[in-house]
Amino acid sequence: TESTELTETHFAYGNPHHFDSLGLAIFPLTFKNTPEGYASKTRFDEYSSYDSRPSGFWNLLFYELETGDSHLLKEEKIYIHFFKLPSSKSDQSSSSLQEDVLYQLSYQDYNEDGFLNHNDPKSLFSSTIYEETLQQISPEVEDLIDYEVLNDNDHILLKTIRDINQDKIFNDQDREVWYLCKKATNGWTRKELLSPDRSKTLTTNLHENWSPEQE
Repeated sequence: TESTELTETHFAYGNPHHFDSLGLAIFPLTFKNTPEGYASKTRFDEYSSYDSRPSGFWNLLFYELETGDSHLLKEEKIYIHFFKLPSSKSDQSSSSLQEDVLYQLSYQDYNEDGFLNHNDPKSLFSSTIYEETLQQISPEVEDLIDYEVLNDNDHILLKTIRDINQDKIFNDQDREVWYLCKKATNGWTRKELLSPDRSKTLTTNLHENWSPEQE
């Protein structure tokens, strides 16, 4: 059977995000059309189009408007669920996160099903709008649930799920973990806020006060 190669008809450029002062535009890259014969339709349905999954991208293209030079966010295979650009407000105070782009992305087929999608762990990354280097903020093989940039713009509070039973599925049978993260000169520091011992103490308290036999 003759295979169909991927061509420019199989992807689309999303609406660009401009940084006029830098002469830079960021183009989200999305899937368009299923290349018949290249892969099963189910596989490409997992990476649906910009219209049906507006926050899902297979990469970002950073394009310099003056020179025409460009580079991808990452050459390796990634799936970007969402990205947040730096604030352009003129009254923003100086901080280490002032020029950072934050990304929620998946980069490893954790459950080994042959796909890279929402069933694999999401991780939080950052990069500046000037540099190509991605820095990981959340831990590997933990699924990012939520995060908040704190008011000082130097810290991030984030929540993940840790696959404690190692079944390759993230659900309510696993443990929620909270971290306080801070950007340093050589990367990110990360501190787990609630230890397993603390969780055990809370579980004991819950059982003693709220178990059905206590009613």
